[in-house]
Amino acid sequence: MPAVVARDLSRTYELDGVSVPALRGVSLEVAAGDYVALVGPSGSGKSTLMHLLGGLDRPTAGELLIGGRDVNRLDPAAMATLRNETIGFVFQAFHLLPRTTAVDNVALPLVYRGGIRAAERRRRATAMLARVGLGHRLDHRPNQLSGGEQQRVAIARALVTDPVVLLADEPTGNLDTATGQSVLTLLEEINAERGVALIMVTHDLEVAARARRRITMRDGVIV
Repeated sequence: MPAVVARDLSRTYELDGVSVPALRGVSLEVAAGDYVALVGPSGSGKSTLMHLLGGLDRPTAGELLIGGRDVNRLDPAAMATLRNETIGFVFQAFHLLPRTTAVDNVALPLVYRGGIRAAERRRRATAMLARVGLGHRLDHRPNQLSGGEQQRVAIARALVTDPVVLLADEPTGNLDTATGQSVLTLLEEINAERGVALIMVTHDLEVAARARRRITMRDGVIV
């Protein structure tokens, strides 16, 4: 089963009574375990597409299946469950809770899932932090970590729910070149090891060249 299937997706926003099309009939398929870079100039629609693929927004028209589930048929609660169980997010700005330890930041998605005891949440979070090379930083807060370490915590948090799709939005944007390269290598290792589909939005063509496939967008369509 493909990780993501989009058929003729459109997304139009209403701004001051004017309809502004952000996506104009986009179709794509991302296989399980695929590694795709999404590129395009500012305003091309790639961020809008990323929000749709992450279940953060819904299409105005068209069909979108994430992990085999049709988002148009899901109510808000089911949509939240889909995001929690199927999709992992890695953002440029890390989005870690500042007063919370690394292990508790990573365990947070499991709290929202419910039904998992605290000891089990900590065990899974600890194991995932060890996988990203931070087994010695469990009880450090974000301000005690470097930028690269914070991004690794964010990657561990994205993966702790064992998602089908990992969405990375400019994951190296706030990092120096060497640290960015190590983060990309980690994402690629996880893509290969765990079979999670990696979809990465980037403006950096060197970063995009590392992906198996590159999807270029312009003016709301795939070119």
